This record gives sequence, C-alpha cells and structure tokens, in this order.
Amino acid sequence: EDSVPFFVALTTYFGYGILMCFGYIRDWSRSFVPENTFRPPTTQVTKEGYADLLNDFEDFYTRRLYRRIRDCWNRPICSNPGAYIDVMERASDDFNLSFRMTGESTRCLNLSSYNYLGFGDPDGPVIERVISSLKTYNAGTTSPRSELGTNAVHLELETTVARFLNKPAAICFGMGFATNSTNMPVLMSKGTLIVSDKNNHSSIVTGARSSGAKIAVFQHNDAKDLERVVRNAIVEGQPRTRRPWSKIVIVV
Repeated sequence: EDSVPFFVALTTYFGYGILMCFGYIRDWSRSFVPENTFRPPTTQVTKEGYADLLNDFEDFYTRRLYRRIRDCWNRPICSNPGAYIDVMERASDDFNLSFRMTGESTRCLNLSSYNYLGFGDPDGPVIERVISSLKTYNAGTTSPRSELGTNAVHLELETTVARFLNKPAAICFGMGFATNSTNMPVLMSKGTLIVSDKNNHSSIVTGARSSGAKIAVFQHNDAKDLERVVRNAIVEGQPRTRRPWSKIVIVV
C-alpha cells in the first residue's frame, strides 16, 4: 500500500500552518483596520434572524485558506464531458471572492468525469445504442422502480449478475451511494455487529451509522486483523449484556 512520504506530509502541514498563522494575524489586524479599507468584506455576513451557514473555523478556513486557491475547483466548461473538455477561463478582481468570465477557453484532457460510459459525448462509441434504447424503453427507465416499476431489462440484468456471481438471485440499484446508505439499515439493526474495513466508502459508513447497529473496524485489507475482530466479537458478545450478536456482518 502506497503511503505519503514523510517530507511531503511535513511540508504540506507546515504550509497549512503558515497560512493559518497569517490568517489569524490578519483577522486580529481587522480590529485596527476597517474591513473595507483595502478589499471587500472577508467575513460571512448573516442577516438578522438567520443562522450562520458556517461555524467559526469553517468560516476562517473558507476565507483565509480555501479562497486563496478557489480557482482550482468548480471550473465551468463550455463543451460536452467527453475525453476532452473546453474549460472556460475566468478572472477575479476581488481576491477570488467572485469571478468573471474572460470569454476565452482552454482545451483540456478530461481525467475526472461522471460521464463514465460516454453517454454524454455525442461522438462516443455507444451513442447509437443509447439512442436505440431510448426509443425502446424511454428516458423514464432510469427512475426508481417504485415510480415506474420493473421491466424486462431490470430482470435480465439481475439474472446475468446472479449467474456471473453463482448466486440464486441478485438485486440491482441505479445509484451506488444509495445502494449502501439506504439499504444497509434495512438489513441490519440493533443487536447486529457490522465489521467494516477501515477505508470503506462514505456510503457504507453512512449506511452503517444509520442502521443503529454497533460498528467494529479492522485494518484495510488485513485478513488477520479481521479475524481478530470477529473472534473478539464472538467471545465477548454485546456490550454490557454479553449476549451473542444477532448477526455479525462483514462489510468491505
């Protein structure tokens, strides 16, 4: 497993430390220099009767650290999300508080996109099959089954998955995050122990916490540590009562 080199980690934390120190000094200096003397307001402005959108540190982080490099994220594009995208150039006149478009764009290689299968690219390799499927099943096929029901494609997919996994049956969901976060509470509840990999996706973490079950964590991809956690859970049982767990579910 790859790990971050010590020098890289040290310099990164050191850089954040320097930025935070200067940020606190600048906030302190605002008690002597009015907020709008040199630049627009840098603190969040909350209307009377409304709650703050951010807590104190989140507000500080947004103003003094994130805003400095804000232009690195949330870049608008003016093309379809294919293999290459046109990123719109923008500039800021108020230290990244807001941006204005320059009218220029840069052609960039797309290394991160939700357009996994190329459905959003009109020149993609699957566009003809996509159009054919839309004519046959319409766009509503992607809706939840509770709204439009189950059709032949759903059944064919589940049968294929079950056959591939050598299982008697399978159920497929249209969204990966919701599969874990909304269905784990259905399968697990109080009296259940969830043994979860340390590096599990946040959807699994959300589902496990929502279930009401107890959670034990083992080291990532470490079968021996998993065995240790499971053995202890079987021997010790539930906290306080020491009764056996109704279920022990290993989630990876």
